[in-house]
Amino acid sequence: MRREGLYQSNINKWRRARDRGVLASGSMDAQKKGTPQPEQAGEQTSAAGSAPSRNERMLASENARLTAELARTRAVLEVVGKATALLEMLSESAG
Repeated sequence: MRREGLYQSNINKWRRARDRGVLASGSMDAQKKGTPQPEQAGEQTSAAGSAPSRNERMLASENARLTAELARTRAVLEVVGKATALLEMLSESAG
C-alpha cells in the first residue's frame, strides 16, 4: 500500500471522516482543496430570504465563470468541427 501512497495514518483519517459522515457527501475533496466547510467555518446554511453567505457568493461566482468557460469551449468546438468539415471537402475536391 505504501507504494501507492496509502499510509495507515491516511486510512485512519478517512475512517474517522467516514464515521463523522464527512465522506458521504464528498466533502473530503473540498477540505483537501482548502474550501471551508460549514463545520469548519462555523457557518450555518442561510435560510430562505436571508442574505447569501460568503460561500454561496463564492459558488455563484464560480458557477458564472464556469458557465462562461463552457460557452467558449462549445464555440471553439463548433469552429473546429466546421474547419474539419471544410478541410475534408477541400481534400476530396483536390483528390
